[in-house]
Amino acid sequence: MVMDRESAARSLPLRGASPLLLMKKASLGAMACAVAAVICAACLGSGPAQAADWVRYTAPDRSFAVSLPMTPTVEAPKEGRLLLSTANAEDTESYVVDSMQLKGPEEDIADRLFTSAIDAIVRIKKTTILSQQRHQVFGHPADDIKMRSLEGYYIWERMMVVDDHFYQFLHVTTTEEDAPARFWDSFVLRP
Repeated sequence: MVMDRESAARSLPLRGASPLLLMKKASLGAMACAVAAVICAACLGSGPAQAADWVRYTAPDRSFAVSLPMTPTVEAPKEGRLLLSTANAEDTESYVVDSMQLKGPEEDIADRLFTSAIDAIVRIKKTTILSQQRHQVFGHPADDIKMRSLEGYYIWERMMVVDDHFYQFLHVTTTEEDAPARFWDSFVLRP
């Protein structure tokens, strides 16, 4: 079953937790378009990963692959949706990949999705946008955003629309740093 935008927005209840765990299954509420933003992950109990320790994950349908600093927790809460998440033991850094199949490709869906997601995260999660860049990744529309939460966490988010799929990549950290290039650049379509 492929979810339509309205069902997708209603299906993900907002859940609170510690500031870094805010994003696990967190909905951005009533977005006009398809998806909620997921900002953090459950702790896996392992220490910080070293650069060489990154793990390659390939989606079961082979639609994409991505590298993460540790083996992710994998959830498929709804058909057409896949959620990967990691967090270090100290809850100071986490990575999330959210993939959702949309009802179908639509004209200007990327702009509407990006705008709705950004508006919702700023309003609901009380973040401040520090920078934003719209561009293309693999010839598909993408939006990179750096935010800061009221609690002092930095959130890097990349959103992409590829045909009838919405992808969201989040890196949440306690330190201000550069964009998570290794994470974002590891993403490939149909590996």
